[in-house]
Amino acid sequence: MSDLRARSGRPWPRTAKGSLSRRSVPSIPWLAVALPMVLLLGSLAGIGDRSAGWIDRGARLAVPAVAASGDASTAGSALMAQAQATFNSAPGPHVSKGGATGPNWTQITHPPPGGREGASLVWDAADHEYVLFGGWNGVTGLYRDTWTLSASGLWSKLGPSAAPSARWGSAIAYDGHDGYVLLFGGQGPSFTGAFADSWKFSGGTWTKLTTPTHPPAAAFGSMTYDARDGYVLLFGGYNATGTRLGATWEFKGGVWTHLTPLAPPPPRAAATMSFDAKDNYVLLFGGIGVSSFASDSWKYVGGNWTNLTTATAPQAREDAAMAYSAPDARLVLFGGLDGTGYLPQTWVYSSGNWSRLATALHPSKRYLPEMADAPTGGAVLLFGGFTTAGVASNETWSLAGNVWKMVGPLQPIARLGAAMAYDEADRFVLLFGGASASSLFSDTWKFVGGLWVPIHPATYPPARALAGMTYDAADGYVVLFGGTGCGHRCGDTWTFVHGSWTNVTGPGTSTAPVGPSPRAAPSMTYDAADGYVVLFGGSGPTLSSGYLNDTWTYLNGAWTMISPSTSPSPRYGAPITYDSEDGYVLLYEGVTGTTAYARDTWIFTGGIWDNISAGFVVSPSTATVYDTMFDDTYDGYVVLWVAQFDETWTWDGSTWAEIFPSATPPGGTLGSLGAYDPAAVSGVVLSSGTTWEYTG
Repeated sequence: MSDLRARSGRPWPRTAKGSLSRRSVPSIPWLAVALPMVLLLGSLAGIGDRSAGWIDRGARLAVPAVAASGDASTAGSALMAQAQATFNSAPGPHVSKGGATGPNWTQITHPPPGGREGASLVWDAADHEYVLFGGWNGVTGLYRDTWTLSASGLWSKLGPSAAPSARWGSAIAYDGHDGYVLLFGGQGPSFTGAFADSWKFSGGTWTKLTTPTHPPAAAFGSMTYDARDGYVLLFGGYNATGTRLGATWEFKGGVWTHLTPLAPPPPRAAATMSFDAKDNYVLLFGGIGVSSFASDSWKYVGGNWTNLTTATAPQAREDAAMAYSAPDARLVLFGGLDGTGYLPQTWVYSSGNWSRLATALHPSKRYLPEMADAPTGGAVLLFGGFTTAGVASNETWSLAGNVWKMVGPLQPIARLGAAMAYDEADRFVLLFGGASASSLFSDTWKFVGGLWVPIHPATYPPARALAGMTYDAADGYVVLFGGTGCGHRCGDTWTFVHGSWTNVTGPGTSTAPVGPSPRAAPSMTYDAADGYVVLFGGSGPTLSSGYLNDTWTYLNGAWTMISPSTSPSPRYGAPITYDSEDGYVLLYEGVTGTTAYARDTWIFTGGIWDNISAGFVVSPSTATVYDTMFDDTYDGYVVLWVAQFDETWTWDGSTWAEIFPSATPPGGTLGSLGAYDPAAVSGVVLSSGTTWEYTG
């Protein structure tokens, strides 16, 4: 069987491969980290040839590769793999367990579906929610997942026991006569052939339909509910060999019927089709015909097709998205692909005429997005699509009136090595930077009132991961130091207050005051008893320079090195916080070698370090690889979450004890961080792209 995309003119898929409490200063940094190998992160592999492989039009649409930011290097992928290997080699959970149930973790934000194109999206009028199924991730694979989006903008992933197989290019519509969502056909993982199966979705459950007859296997057909005639209408698509189809089918009462109108549109695939409730007919526009893109408009009413003549029309295209906006009484069309590139225009159709809609803001250029009708009082919804950035988007947009806007609660994307602390001056949790497997970030976010809000300061630190950050109560601002970035390790100090970042010490200035050497993953918190910020250890200026065990204080804008008679051994990434109940800084574990970890607990007060590990019956598993530490002020004890093993521990001043909440954030992965939010009297954790809170 030939490759459907190659024969049909569709682009080829890529197959290659601190401490807070009600009794003290609210300041909890999170500094649990992974290995030095993660300090240089990988660059994105080339996006590959996302050109159009159309045998019948010759044009090739080149898509630029996505460049990695910061000091990510081509060697980063291997280093990242080493970091993951060390993460996997961390000592396992302890045998003995203690503690009691009571406190709990609650998920408060949900990530959207993964980026995709060619998925199926529809408004489910029976269940009053949008339904999204399948699609291609834009790189290597097809989805088989089902998602719903509530009116409040909350995406939820469903887990039905039965579902259509992984696919993209399926036709979908809400069947108003039968009262359920109908899905037909699509193309499977091999990107060859097409499906001819029919599925209904109702009440969160997929059911495969058995029909006496059905359309031939097809992908990228056009389907909508014809409310005037009372049935689902299907037209066109590609068959199993990539041939464009021109047949018209109806679905009603669980039965498919082949219709034979006198003058149907020419065969085509990837056209847009929706029911125009204002004009009371189905409208079909564009697509890819036998030999070229189409720009014709057709109406379907009473079993007959009519070619419409309009004064203006969108340019010829395929893979656009179209839906009906009930509040605005018009059809809306966006995006698509023509012979020169991806399209960003928004067009509306009303009373038999097309007009270009000028909007101040709109989704970026893309093709194969998904769009669903706007229910009464709602807005047209658009999700995903393949963009000129060379990625399958996971953005959700809505259009009401002439205004496009992003939908759903915003939040930082999944990352590792970000800095996070409570900003007492501004009264919100502050997050800066971090890294993905391919890029370093320089974004700033605040978490307040249960929501993430991006901050866009005019000046900000260079992109980095694994920096130290805490709130400096003596000076009244957040302090950030070091990290990996800046060409390699960072040695600069920044302060943040009232929405603005300020660089207060070098490098970058010839008069930079003396301070800690450049480093990544230092342990850093505010020592309320002694009235200054304390910084300990970290990973040295280069990968070969080893780990550090020097101690520094920061006060009145100046760093001072102190020399305690004893200190923890050289290490980096040790969780640290201020224990306000007992009046000292608490430091636990840390990475001491390629696969070595300290298993000790230290306290710091009055400039003196003291090892208090002797006599512990149980202690947390190795808490050095992206774990969370903060001080739960409600119950007056320090809380430590060991992400790798899904463990939650408390420190009561002399003993570690494990507690067993009924739910925990997703563990076993790199990339969790947290802080304590005294305004909400709860801990906040960002883990694997989701946000959780801990209440005692």
